[in-house]
Amino acid sequence: MELLQEMLIGFCSDGANVMLGVKSGVGKLLQGDFPNIILWHCLNHRLELAVAQALEATGGTKDFQAFLDALYTLYSQSPKSMREQCDISKSH
Repeated sequence: MELLQEMLIGFCSDGANVMLGVKSGVGKLLQGDFPNIILWHCLNHRLELAVAQALEATGGTKDFQAFLDALYTLYSQSPKSMREQCDISKSH
């Protein structure tokens, strides 16, 4: 616990209530033990929420979203991609 008191400076997560809720989220509980901790909502999660909201407002973009999801799935499950990621992890 002493190590955390000295070293823990921040907590970043998605904006879900269980993580950053003002009453009993993980961040709030951490503030009880570490009053100087910095809490923030992950920029990538905020960006994803903003893009999703903009796409909903624009309308007619569900096909585009489905295409991007399929493209991501195809790439992330590609044997070539997996080999490259494995090679990269071994070299570091």
